[in-house]
Amino acid sequence: MKKEIVLLIVLTITTLSQGQVLRRIPAPGKNVPKNSLLELEIPMDSVTMSNVLTFIRHPERTTYNPYDPEIIDIEAVFYFKSGENWQRRGKTYGFFFQDYRRDTTGNVEDWRWLKIPDSERFLVRFAPNQPGEWKAEIRRVLRSSDTLAPLEYFFACEESEIKGKMTTNGTHFEVDGKTFTPVGNNLSHPRWMEDPNALRQGTSEYWYDLRKMPAMPIAFTSYLSDIRNFAETGGNYFRMMHFPFVNDIEFEYLNNYTNRLHLAWETDQIIETCETNDLRIHFVITWANELNSPERTYNKLFWDWWANDYPWVDDDFGYCYQYGLSLKEPHEFLTDPRAVAIYKKKLRYIFSRWGYSSAIGTIELMNEINLVFPAHPKERMSWQKEMSEYLKDAFDSNHPIGVNYGGAPDINAGDSSYYLPSIDVISFNEYRVPGSRSNFTKHLQNYRDLNKPFIFSEIGAGYGELTPCEKYSEWLKDAWMTTLSGMAGMGMEWSQQRNFDLQKKYYPVIQGFLNGEDLALYTEIESDTRKDQLAEVIAIKDVINDKALGVVQNTTWNFYTNRSNDEDPCGQTLPGKEFREFENVQDRIWGNSLNLNGMSKRTDYKITWYDARTGEEVAVSEDKSSRSGKVRLRIPDLDMSAPLIVFKLIKN
Repeated sequence: MKKEIVLLIVLTITTLSQGQVLRRIPAPGKNVPKNSLLELEIPMDSVTMSNVLTFIRHPERTTYNPYDPEIIDIEAVFYFKSGENWQRRGKTYGFFFQDYRRDTTGNVEDWRWLKIPDSERFLVRFAPNQPGEWKAEIRRVLRSSDTLAPLEYFFACEESEIKGKMTTNGTHFEVDGKTFTPVGNNLSHPRWMEDPNALRQGTSEYWYDLRKMPAMPIAFTSYLSDIRNFAETGGNYFRMMHFPFVNDIEFEYLNNYTNRLHLAWETDQIIETCETNDLRIHFVITWANELNSPERTYNKLFWDWWANDYPWVDDDFGYCYQYGLSLKEPHEFLTDPRAVAIYKKKLRYIFSRWGYSSAIGTIELMNEINLVFPAHPKERMSWQKEMSEYLKDAFDSNHPIGVNYGGAPDINAGDSSYYLPSIDVISFNEYRVPGSRSNFTKHLQNYRDLNKPFIFSEIGAGYGELTPCEKYSEWLKDAWMTTLSGMAGMGMEWSQQRNFDLQKKYYPVIQGFLNGEDLALYTEIESDTRKDQLAEVIAIKDVINDKALGVVQNTTWNFYTNRSNDEDPCGQTLPGKEFREFENVQDRIWGNSLNLNGMSKRTDYKITWYDARTGEEVAVSEDKSSRSGKVRLRIPDLDMSAPLIVFKLIKN
């Protein structure tokens, strides 16, 4: 391996002390495995570091803010050597870092974070994606217009089994040239509750009584355990949010993350745990509770836009963008030039620190932005356009960027964010218990021409949280019928986030069914409901290879028919007339048959049927398509032993 070289070229007008780039990860003298972390410590002159440390110890000060690139700007551009030429392969930025450790002695209420002495420094993180010779060119500019000497750092990258970053390929995701299908759910944020399987909104969940920490270390050690448990279920993708009361890096102070650097350190641990377990994160940068008033949808006391005027509250200051910039209404967060500029600095810090990692899947800019700003469709589109374009311009190699809505966006009102060239992934959240799921395919068909991955970032049964008495019928239907509806992956369920026993039971069945199938080839979508409304099929078709995958449900198998008793249908209110008592459903002809259209004409097909709950084969049927390419689906009995079935159709 070639020796590392540090090339110093003095371009400064003033005399500033020089430094040398230090390798932190991997250890000096070792090659960097492909797609793994290279972490470099970037030296600064002693005067600047002294001023930075003074700022860190006195966060009320505004000078020498190490998080502000207008004061300290470190840019690193990476090049790969191809023959005799250096090819530019990526750009990132330096960020200020403080190391921590957890003190977990005593009761969990007494656990705390301890700063590692003398660990303050500026770091650059990068992950090379090709074996060979690399170099980094590093520029350091200070607010005083002084420019420290540029640095070059040479290193070698070696082959590894570590997978690369997730990208998009038309309507699906891709990793290392192969289609990647997300299978997973929301694992929304670190938390600690007496009942870890319950998902309810209460004091211990949302940390109402903790404004200064804001969360406790046990929340993060529990979350790391959650991630490992999720990995064991067979899932590969989960959704995590930046919550101001747990893990967000900016709430109390504008563009000053000092009192939340321990939360950034905890996110480092989350990223590393996902890398170890080959998991991808659907990362929501802004949950948007902090942009709500107490009267609006997501009010969480102490963590919203306005300070609450309660006589018993004496330390609620509201969101820093509100009081720090003297803004009045939350929508000014989207429109005020100062707020926009400061938020971009936050994005730069987030991506500089974690953007190297292939554990980051999709970046979701803001959760349900239309419900937060219902009266400002053009403003929310403009904001999402500016932020997504900024990320793509600031970082040469970036993760897919997505937008999210509570229900479909109102394009007629002026919000065409789905159509922005800088938006790669489209999603919205849906909660309901319909008799059928055909709306899944209808939603998707509305945006098929955009040729972008579409996914439900949140999905659930509705009517509150359904209890285990209904045998998770709605959960299971959503899991299968989103996965096989032409979407980029499974809709991410909300209510059973930490029900790992449930996930461990069904994720391997779904993964086993998908094994060997490239869902990107299944470009045609179809749904059909029988005239008697007792059975429904959702299917995707690979017309080139004459194949299809699909799922058929007995619509009478649901939370109502699985109720514990007539007066208490799983603790829910009585449903409307669309629900009926359970019926065994058999194959029917004429108007009550299920069919697939658009297959090859007059062709023999074989259909293998599997129990959606076990993956076991339950039947095989054969049929010849009609002159128009219609294939009749001769379904096996949909009784209580197999009320939900999946199938594979191939030419016989």
